[in-house]
Amino acid sequence: MLTDQEVVRHAVIGREAAYRELIRRYQRPVYSLVFRMVRDRELAEDLAQETFVKVLNAIESYRPEYKFSSWIFKIANNAAIDHLRRRSLDTLSLDGSPHAESAEAIEATTLQIGDGRVLALRAGDWTSLPARCMHRVESVSGDAVWLAVHCRADKA
Repeated sequence: MLTDQEVVRHAVIGREAAYRELIRRYQRPVYSLVFRMVRDRELAEDLAQETFVKVLNAIESYRPEYKFSSWIFKIANNAAIDHLRRRSLDTLSLDGSPHAESAEAIEATTLQIGDGRVLALRAGDWTSLPARCMHRVESVSGDAVWLAVHCRADKA
C-alpha cells in the first residue's frame, strides 16, 4: 500500500486514481472533523466537499516533509471556521423578542431565568444570555426551544 506522500506525488502529476485514493482515505475523517464543528450533516458534507476541491486545486503546494493528514485537516478546519465566521447568529434579547409589537407580546417573550429554564418562542430565535450564564438545549417541541440555564451570582 502506498503512503500518503506517494499518493500525493501521483496526484501532482495528474493521475486521477491518486485523487480518488486521497478522497477514499480522507472522506470520512474530514467529514467527521467538520461535522463536530458545525453540527449539521448537510453543511458538513458541503464543507467536506469544499475541502477536497481546495486540496485538489492546491495539491502542488503540499510539502511532503509534513503529514498529509495534518495538511488536509488544517484545510478542513479553516473551511469550517470561515463558514462559522460568516454565519450570522440570530439572537433573542432577555428583554423580549425584537419582533414583539405590544407590551403583552414583549412580556410573553421575555426570558425567565429564575427557575433555571428559559423558553425561546421561535426555533429561529436564540438566546443572548449574560456571560455569567451557561445553557444547554433541554428539549424542543414544535417551534419552542427549552434551555436549561445556570447563572452564577455576580460578584460585586
